[in-house]
Amino acid sequence: VSQVPYSVMDGIKNYSWDEPAAEWNQPDLIKRSLNDPLVDMVVSGQLINGNKISLNIKVDTNGTIMPDNPIILYVLAVEDQVESQGSLHRNIVRQMIPDEGGIQITDDLKNNGSVSVSLNWDFNPADIKASNVKIVAFIQNETTHEVYQTEMMDYDLLTGIARPGVQSPLNILLYPNPAQSYITLILSKQVDITSEIQIYSSSGTLLDHRKMRKGEHTFTLSLEKYLSLIHI
Repeated sequence: VSQVPYSVMDGIKNYSWDEPAAEWNQPDLIKRSLNDPLVDMVVSGQLINGNKISLNIKVDTNGTIMPDNPIILYVLAVEDQVESQGSLHRNIVRQMIPDEGGIQITDDLKNNGSVSVSLNWDFNPADIKASNVKIVAFIQNETTHEVYQTEMMDYDLLTGIARPGVQSPLNILLYPNPAQSYITLILSKQVDITSEIQIYSSSGTLLDHRKMRKGEHTFTLSLEKYLSLIHI
């Protein structure tokens, strides 16, 4: 894989595979994850009559001084799976709302420190399955192409009900983060059957696996034998 052309974009700099000086690694990823975003964004919405999505997007700089470059809000309607001619296709962009040019929010952010945008998207239920729709919004510096913030809203949040045929997600709390000697995992509900917890390195290597018995919802794991890396 190391011989395959690649690039890494961390939201601030693009590291190309053919640049010998570009040494991007896991510590860079960890440090980038600690950077506060320039803006906060909240996306709310509602599915109306099964064929219309009404959206409200609020962006706040929290006092951050924004650059003079054009700042654009892009909103996409994505269908997460589409079956066509016997093949399953994933994450199909159905529409950029209101269009591919996005929405210029530079002046509002610089002058007011915040902006609220309301949008509507009408679609044909015969062509697009509402329960597969996700709304993706991101804010981008049009000059540097840095993405300042991203949010996604799926069917559950648009309707207030679980997606048909899909069980409600199991919420997981993991602490402390970062961890040194141990981590504790707490599930939002007890497991119905004996389950297996698997620990992977960021490269995809299975490092360990443990059992969580039926009725349990907490688990503590010692980290003494693990290297100081990112694990999943």
